[in-house]
Amino acid sequence: GGKYFKSSKEEKRGKSFDILKKETPEIFEKNILPLFEDIIEKVEDEYFLMGPTFTVADCVLAADLSGLRLVKNISLPKEITNYISRVEKRCRVELLEK
Repeated sequence: GGKYFKSSKEEKRGKSFDILKKETPEIFEKNILPLFEDIIEKVEDEYFLMGPTFTVADCVLAADLSGLRLVKNISLPKEITNYISRVEKRCRVELLEK
């Protein structure tokens, strides 16, 4: 059950979930934030991944990025949150319930 899942995942990662939660901001800044640079370069100025052309790739990426808005103690760059909002409007869907 739940205990097995937790212990097997913690063992695999070498740290407890509690420690990982405390380290989340540092992990995010070091490992995730740099990955946004390429995305931001493509989507700033109201663009999508393929410039002004909206594609299914935007739907997939925005859905994946959207969950990061739920992670406590991190802040997504405004270009990323604006991009997610543009994709949500284009798809006429909210990726997170309010």
